[in-house]
Amino acid sequence: MEILSTVIGAGYPIYRSYLLLEVPAKANQLIPKAFQIRNNEPKTVDEERRRLMAYWCVYGCVTSIEGLVGSYIRWVPFYSTAKVVLWIWLLHPKTRGSEYVYQTYISTFLREHKDTIQGFLEKLVQLSNSEQLLINSWGFLRSMIDYFPKGDTAAPGSKNDAPKKSS
Repeated sequence: MEILSTVIGAGYPIYRSYLLLEVPAKANQLIPKAFQIRNNEPKTVDEERRRLMAYWCVYGCVTSIEGLVGSYIRWVPFYSTAKVVLWIWLLHPKTRGSEYVYQTYISTFLREHKDTIQGFLEKLVQLSNSEQLLINSWGFLRSMIDYFPKGDTAAPGSKNDAPKKSS
């Protein structure tokens, strides 16, 4: 069920994004009929791009939350099935789920916390430009490299790893 969830939740939107970016004139002709734009749906490529951008915002939030609490949520019965249903609801042009979630929750939250987020990002950029951060990062990277075995050590399970015969 996880494979189906990934195909529906990421694979289809990636393909749809590709179509909108690379061949916008034929984008609606190359997707399944159930997901094609209907009379009451967005008719322009820009409207469809906006709808897809809302989906990607929601997808990012859902996968971020899942990354934080996923090990607990996966124990819930039918979680994978519910996730597949969620992706379909978010993507389907009749339900417009991603637009609803984006407008109701994500956009509202970001609008209310815009100054705080902007301040945090500015501090992050200043920190990333800091010479001390680069020095510390390089030191950490060197310590990780030193942790790994050197070239003269045989990989576990290789021919050179076999026990030496004593004469």
